[in-house]
Amino acid sequence: MTVTNPAEIQVSPIFPVCGPPPPVVYNEDPADGATGIAQSAQVSFDVMDMGGGIEINATTITLGGVLAWELDAPTIGFVGTRTGYHYEIRRASGWLPNELVTVVAHVEDLTGDAASEGWSFTASSFTASSAFPPLTDESGGTLITISGVFPVGETFSVRLGPLLCYSGRQGYGRHPESFDGLTIVCVTTPAAVGVQALTVTRDSNQESATIAFTVVERHHQSKRLSTRACFPPWAGVGPRRIEED
Repeated sequence: MTVTNPAEIQVSPIFPVCGPPPPVVYNEDPADGATGIAQSAQVSFDVMDMGGGIEINATTITLGGVLAWELDAPTIGFVGTRTGYHYEIRRASGWLPNELVTVVAHVEDLTGDAASEGWSFTASSFTASSAFPPLTDESGGTLITISGVFPVGETFSVRLGPLLCYSGRQGYGRHPESFDGLTIVCVTTPAAVGVQALTVTRDSNQESATIAFTVVERHHQSKRLSTRACFPPWAGVGPRRIEED
């Protein structure tokens, strides 16, 4: 066939062949750039694929350059179907104070398409590590110094068991605060004898840390009773009258 007029040439349109979109990583928590994240916080994110579906065995998650399942006793969970999964990862020991945590999630679908998403967040500077003296008696009233890392200018709720321990510097009814970033001071409340939880909670975001704290019987009771053995029998009245506190 001979065509002499170019206008007579018919060209069929060419449409590109588009496959399904690649998988997507979204809904990251903590969000990229977040600060002051609780040291016990978990990392979570979602993945979605509208093509062949997520290849679950090809998913990798790194935290600070380390595969999540190689961390110290990690808890890793996911739920969903091939079109989408929700992942949650928690490190048993938590994040370090002020730690910059970098997360990279890599996912692939059954057709070979892949996607990677990276983000980072900074853990809180708050932590409580020890208390001195490390014990109090059951009647309370012991001035204790709690050591750790505390944001200066913020207040903290300190509980020995269920009861609030108020500041030993600013007066009763005041939540203690740190003036040096390393210690807070408070007065213990009455508590049951034995090992009790001394819990320090940051008032601004309710992040908390717990220390094992020992409560003993009033030390002067046993000393007073042993002293009685050196004296004549006590009496209910008169100069040898003794009363229990």
